[in-house]
Amino acid sequence: MRVQFIRFLDNVANWASIVVCLVVLITVVDHYAISRSAERRNHRSVLGIGLLLPRLPGVGYDRANMSVLVFLSGKCIACTESQADYVQLLEAAERSEGRVRIIAVLRESVQSIEGFNARLPSIEIKDFAAYGVFGTPTVVVVDNKGIVRDFWIGRLTKNAKGNLFAIMNREE
Repeated sequence: MRVQFIRFLDNVANWASIVVCLVVLITVVDHYAISRSAERRNHRSVLGIGLLLPRLPGVGYDRANMSVLVFLSGKCIACTESQADYVQLLEAAERSEGRVRIIAVLRESVQSIEGFNARLPSIEIKDFAAYGVFGTPTVVVVDNKGIVRDFWIGRLTKNAKGNLFAIMNREE
C-alpha cells in the first residue's frame, strides 16, 4: 500500500511538472510570437507597392514628383555603413531639379547616427511601424500623392541601387 501511494505521488508530481511546463511555454509563445504579430497587424500600415503611405509630419509629398524616404536608426550597422549610398542618392536628387527629394526618417537625433551626412534633410519619428517599416535601413519611394512606388529593406545591393537611380531619373 505504501509503495503504491509513493508511485501515485510520483505520477502526480510528473504530471504537475508537465502541466507547469506547458503553461510556461504557452505564456512565452503568446507573449513573444502572437502578441508581436498582433501588434504589427493592429498598425495596419503595411508597406506595399501601390499603397498609400501615411503622411510624415512636416513632409508634403506634393512638394516634388517623387520623394525617397530613407528610414534609419543609429543602432543599425547597415545604416552606418550605407551612408555613402545615401549621399549618392542626395546628389542624384539635387541634379533632378526639384523632381526628386530625399528625406532621412530617423528614430533618434541626427547626432546619434555615426557618419550621418548633415546635408541630408531629416525628420525624427519614433514609431516606424506606423509607416509599415519594421527594420532599418528601409528605402521607400513615394509619388507626389504618397503612393508607394517601390521600396527596399536592408542594405541596398548594386542591383537595387541601379533600380532606384532608374526610378529617380524617370521623367514623370
